[in-house]
Parts: sequence; C-alpha cells; structure tokens
Amino acid sequence: MTTGIKFAAAIELTEQFVQQLQDKQLTSEQITTFVQDLVATTEGARGFFVGYLTSNANIFDQVDQMSAIAQGLQTHPEVVADLLVKNLAMSTAQQLHFQRNDQPDMANNSAQVADRSRKLMVILKLPLIQEICQQLLQSIHTGTGTYVEFLERWGYDDEQKSAIQQQIISFAVG
Repeated sequence: MTTGIKFAAAIELTEQFVQQLQDKQLTSEQITTFVQDLVATTEGARGFFVGYLTSNANIFDQVDQMSAIAQGLQTHPEVVADLLVKNLAMSTAQQLHFQRNDQPDMANNSAQVADRSRKLMVILKLPLIQEICQQLLQSIHTGTGTYVEFLERWGYDDEQKSAIQQQIISFAVG
C-alpha cells in the first residue's frame, strides 16, 4: 500500500485517516495496519507525523485508538523514535521562535505538536527514544555527535537548545 510513498501523499493519507478516526470508521486492527504500513518508510512516517501531530481533530483523547496507533508505531522503532524526538525538538524550538515574533497562534500550534510528540513518546516507551535523546543532549552540550548537523541545519540558538534540552532530558534519563 505505502511502499515508495512520497511525503505529500503520506500527509494526505494521514489526513483522510484522521477523519476516519474522528468518525470512528476504523477497527483497532485497521488502525494498527494503516499506521504500521505508513511508518515503514521515512517518507511515510514523516508524512504521518505531520498530518497526525498537527491535526485539529481531538483524536488524542480516544484511548482505544491511541493503543492501536501505538501498536502500529512500535513496529518500526528506528524510524519512529528518531522522528518523534526530532518533532519534539523542532516544535519546541519553533514555539519559542513564534513567541519571539508575536505569533501566538503559531506558537500554540507548535506547543500542541510538542505535547502530542511527548505523549506518544511516553506511550511507546521505546528504548531507542532514550538513546536518541541522550545523543541529542550530547550534541547540544558538546557540539559534537550524531545530532550536530540537525541542530545546525535549523540554526537553533542557545535559548532554543536549552528549551529542547528541557523537553528531552526526562526521556534521556529514563
């Protein structure tokens, strides 16, 4: 279904998926299978997280659906853990950026993405999340390591890096 899926197509599929979740049209098995298939590739997972984490739908309160989504995400921990940590970091830094630029609506949207990313990280309890958070902290503290390029690519300043650190430290220590 999603082999070779492009980022934009994955976002579109996820938006349709979210609508079906909201309308309670999917069984738990269908939810798990959809998520599992979509996050099998980095492009699919990126699109899923963009569509899912930024949705205006109130889908994070539905426990049965969250369980099925978590089951799908857990099937591809390498892709999922990396993207979730990056989503948390990026949305945290963006929230600060928007606050500085007096864009409260955009800051609130970024805060929502950060909150949803954190919730998924807690629910998933993937050991790889802890490892990636430790690597990101190392890159923030020392300017070396796996995530230096990520931090430099987005040009995060010291205040943004500090905010990211505050968000991920609890995941890094387990």
